[in-house]
Amino acid sequence: MAETSPTVDVTGITLEHCKDYQEISACVDGDKIWFRFPLFLEIEPRAELFLVPAMLESMVRGVPVHIKDDIEISDQLAHMYREIQAVLKSWNDDFLIAPLQAKTRKNFPVTDNIICCFSGGIDSTYTFGHFRDDITHLLLVKAFENWDKENSWEKNMADRKAFALSQNKKIITVDTNIRAYCDARKFEFSLVHGSLLSVIGITLNPKVMLIPSSYSYTTLHPHGSHPLLDPLWATENTHIIHHGCAASRCEKTEYIAEDQILLDQLQVCWKSSYNNCGECPKCLRTSLALKIMGKKCARLPEPTGADPYKQLALNDAQGLYFLEELVELCKANDNTDIRSHLERIIRTFKIKVFFHNIAKFILGSPGRKLSRLFRKNAWYTARASTLSNRVD
Repeated sequence: MAETSPTVDVTGITLEHCKDYQEISACVDGDKIWFRFPLFLEIEPRAELFLVPAMLESMVRGVPVHIKDDIEISDQLAHMYREIQAVLKSWNDDFLIAPLQAKTRKNFPVTDNIICCFSGGIDSTYTFGHFRDDITHLLLVKAFENWDKENSWEKNMADRKAFALSQNKKIITVDTNIRAYCDARKFEFSLVHGSLLSVIGITLNPKVMLIPSSYSYTTLHPHGSHPLLDPLWATENTHIIHHGCAASRCEKTEYIAEDQILLDQLQVCWKSSYNNCGECPKCLRTSLALKIMGKKCARLPEPTGADPYKQLALNDAQGLYFLEELVELCKANDNTDIRSHLERIIRTFKIKVFFHNIAKFILGSPGRKLSRLFRKNAWYTARASTLSNRVD
């Protein structure tokens, strides 16, 4: 990390063909970053791949990004670069807007492909269902999950490939070390994943890139994949669509539940990347939604604990949104049993937040320090996050 450098330099952008993959790599501010693509793809080295990590470092230090190689970036994207920074700065006023120094061009290769980012979760399955007849390829990126268990990536990839084959789609798997770069520099990875998907899409030259939404319009908040941010990474040739904000998580689940093939391939687990444990909050929320609807997923086991609702204890507003959606689903389906359990959890959380805010108000600065003991969010130590380090 070259903290004293007047620019964040991107150099040595190369494409290398290896035995099992082709790799595009570059040196970003002194660190090598690489992206590995399947051999069957026809790609060229694209400087846009390295804009995301370079931009974060640039905005933290307030110095320009300088792409020193002769490899041009999209002229359209270069013109939107400041707008991208403006969105990020609106979420975190510690960021500094800094210029981009790069050569540009307008004409790049393009295909008729329509690519959908696809992990097998609720969001991506919902988007796949809506565009199933148009989609040509599914994209799975290794960096987005925790693959700490033996062969978990291979098992997940095999499941996604089997589903893609059953739907007459091709699957593209991409690996990258950008998460290690973000961790080393204390950048929240959740700040960049939508932008990262976008630049990977640019490199694949599709006509359309579909990025499934993580949240609905009513639950939007500063987040690395966002309808304000993702489409700004589009180029002259590739249109980027952030899809699914019009539907809540329960509405997406209802849509998927009407198609048993889509339902039975769901992979929603927090604990495992290749099967569903049935016990974590995401598994429990999904299984409860399906139980309320009278549906079953072959890959999602029934909860076995004495008190499965204990795992749904809330720690943040995002979890609250999802439980409130489930309460509304209970009301629509006249399920008073599950509703009473969920309302108890919500009530407990709101009481906790109430007293937490009272402590902050009465104690002032000591209260804020106390609040951090209860809410140990990553942005208090991150160099780059979706929230200002000064915000409490």
